[in-house]
Amino acid sequence: MSSLGSNKAEPAIALAVVILGMVMTTWGAFSHAAPIVAPGATLILLGGAWLGNPLARLDVRIFPSATPPREDEGG
Repeated sequence: MSSLGSNKAEPAIALAVVILGMVMTTWGAFSHAAPIVAPGATLILLGGAWLGNPLARLDVRIFPSATPPREDEGG
């Protein structure tokens, strides 16, 4: 199955969406422009969920030492 971007570009694009949402929300809060806050918060939510999916597919871990037990080990 062909995708629009490479697997390595997807987390970067998702991170850009999150950062855009953070900028919009912060700018809207500091300039008292309420109509900018809600779309910015939505971008943060959607971008964060989108960012989590490719990072999980690439097996990126926050705590690399906390690996789950392997299935072939008895226990």
